[in-house]
Amino acid sequence: SYSGAYALKLTSDSLDNDIYFGYVFSNGQLAEQEISDTPRYSGGFPITTAPDSLCGFFKFNIAENDTAIGMLSFKKNGVIVGQDLIKITGTSNQFVKLAFDVDETMFTPDTAMIAFSCSNPFDEPVAGNWLIIDSLWFKGSPDTIPNADFEEWTEVKYDDPVGWASLNEMLASNNQQSVTKTTDKHSGSYAVRIESMMAIDIEGMPNTISTGI
Repeated sequence: SYSGAYALKLTSDSLDNDIYFGYVFSNGQLAEQEISDTPRYSGGFPITTAPDSLCGFFKFNIAENDTAIGMLSFKKNGVIVGQDLIKITGTSNQFVKLAFDVDETMFTPDTAMIAFSCSNPFDEPVAGNWLIIDSLWFKGSPDTIPNADFEEWTEVKYDDPVGWASLNEMLASNNQQSVTKTTDKHSGSYAVRIESMMAIDIEGMPNTISTGI
């Protein structure tokens, strides 16, 4: 960490010939899991004015043919009024202070969201990238970023039957599991119980998720 006990580390890794890159959203998520040049998102955190820039301390190791990406999005009454794309390249094994300018928004926003990934989601991500982030703050604004020093963490746990796949990993952040082990079995110690359920997303709106294996 740059300060305190913890920082946030994102990494890219390979599995079954695919590259999976680390990404994080500040109190938000992509809407309908869409990624485009102008991503839509749900959630965010309240602000009273648009900042001049986003500042923080970073360490990183990004491959020459890849780019770490940050995104700032601003909303007014639920409508996106401004977005800024951050690019981080190269390598720094020591914490460096970086400041990213924020373009003027169409209207004074009431909500902001910050996202980072250690590879470019719009291109071919590279395994082995990593990005460490600590001590974020807005310049030119009295607003603060929730858990900007990454000192507060929630442990997320879930079970999956070995050799089978489910949506439990996605649901775990809401303390939900749609596939569970049960002692109501035909033989052995356990059977698998599968159910459809109402999942609560980041803005509290229920969505029906049907799951099966």
